[in-house]
Amino acid sequence: MQEGEIQRTGSPFWSGQHTTKTSEIATVKLLLTGIDDSSVIPDADKSPDNTRQIALIDELISDLQTEIEDLGEDREELDGQLEKLEGSIKTRREELSAYQKALDELVGKRRELFEQKQEASDRLDEISDLLARFRLLAEHYDVDLKRLTAIQESGSMFAHVEQVACPLCGADPDAQHLDETCDGDVEAVVTAATAEIEKIQRLQAELDSTVAELTAESEVLSASLEGFESEYSALNEEIQSSVGPDVTEVRASFSALIEERSSAQRAADLFVRFDKLVARKTGLLEEDDVSEYASSEVTTGIPESVAHAFSSNISEILKAWHFPGECHVYYDKNSSDFVIDGKPRSSRGKGLRAITHAAVSVALLEYCQSNGLSHPGFVVLDSPLLAYFEPEGDEELALSGTDLKERFYDYLIEHHGKNSQVIIIENQHPPSSIKGHVTLTVFTGNPKNGRYGLL
Repeated sequence: MQEGEIQRTGSPFWSGQHTTKTSEIATVKLLLTGIDDSSVIPDADKSPDNTRQIALIDELISDLQTEIEDLGEDREELDGQLEKLEGSIKTRREELSAYQKALDELVGKRRELFEQKQEASDRLDEISDLLARFRLLAEHYDVDLKRLTAIQESGSMFAHVEQVACPLCGADPDAQHLDETCDGDVEAVVTAATAEIEKIQRLQAELDSTVAELTAESEVLSASLEGFESEYSALNEEIQSSVGPDVTEVRASFSALIEERSSAQRAADLFVRFDKLVARKTGLLEEDDVSEYASSEVTTGIPESVAHAFSSNISEILKAWHFPGECHVYYDKNSSDFVIDGKPRSSRGKGLRAITHAAVSVALLEYCQSNGLSHPGFVVLDSPLLAYFEPEGDEELALSGTDLKERFYDYLIEHHGKNSQVIIIENQHPPSSIKGHVTLTVFTGNPKNGRYGLL
C-alpha cells in the first residue's frame, strides 16, 4: 500500500471507491474464511432475520453497562472532567511553549558565546605561533648583525695595517691598484657590510613594532577570553540548573495531562458506544424490510465469529507494539472498520491511522497463515510510523516519546521472515539495534549513486 492509502480515514479494506465496496469486502471475506460470494443472490423481497444481530447487540450492551458501572462516574462528571483537562492542557501547552522559547534563546546565546570563545582562542593560538616564529627571526637578525659587525670592524682595522704583498694575488705594495675594485677591495666590503647592517636594523625595528602589536592584541584577547568563559559558565549553569529542569518538568506534566485526557476520553466513549448500540437495536426492532443493497451486504459481510477472532489478533499485535491504551478491538460492520478502545480508528490522527492500518494488514497475513488460508505471504507497508516524524495532534505528540517504533520492528523480526515477508518503506532509518536482523536498502534518488528507487 502507498503512503496516502495507509493514512486514509476509511476502512483498511476499501480502495475509496464506493462502487467496489461490496466486492472488496467479499475479497477480505474470501481471505479470512476461504469462502467466496459467487453464489450469493440478493433477495430484496426477503425480510432479514435480525434476531442474531439483536442478541449480539444485547450482549455488547450488557458488557458496556458493566464497564460503565465499574467506572463509578456518570456522564456529566466525565464531560466536566474532559472540559477541565482541555483547559489545563491548553495552559500547560502555552507554558511549555514559553519555557521552550526561553530555553532556545539561552541555548542560542550560549552557542554565540562558544563561537566567540573559540574564535578568541584560535586567534591566541595563531598569535602564539607568530611570536614563536618572530623570536626565531629576531635570533637570525642578531646572528647576522654580529657577523656583519665583525666584518666591518676587521675591515676597518685591515685598512690601517702596514702594506705588504697582496695575500690574494701576491702583488707588491707598489704594484697594487688600490683605486680599482678587485676581490680584495676591503673598503668596498666594509661599505657593503655597513649598508647591510643598516637594513637589518630597520627590519629589527619593524619586527619589534609587530611583536609589540601582537603582544598587546594577545593581552586584550586573553582578557576577553576570560570574560567569555565566565559568561559561558554562568549561562550554562543557568540552563542546567534552572531553565532546563523547568522545561523537563512542564513537558512531563503535559504528557501526564495528555494521558489523563486519553483515559477520560476512553471512559466517555463508553457512553457514546452505549448510545449507538441502543439506537442500533431500536432500529433493528422497528425495521420492517431492508433494501436490496443492505440485504446483499449483510449476506456477504464478514461472519461475526471470524470478525471477533480477527479483531483479537489485531489487539494482540497492538499490545505487542505497546500501542497506547487497553487495545480493545472490535469490528464495526456499518463502517467495515475497527473500533479501538471505544474510538473509531478513522477518527484518530493520520499517524495513528497509519500504525493501526499496518496492524490490520499484518494481522490479516498472520490470520490466514495460522488458519491454513490463502495469502500471498508478504505485506508492503509505506510509512507506517508516520506519527514519529510528522505527529498530528496531542495523542501522536505523546506517542513520539514511547518505544513503539522499536517494538514494531522487534515484533516483525520475531514473527516474520521464514514463511512470510514484510516490506517497509520509510523516510526514517530503523533503530540501529536491528540492522543486523533486517535487509536494509537506501533509495538515493540519484541514478549515479546507489539504488535509485524501488522499481
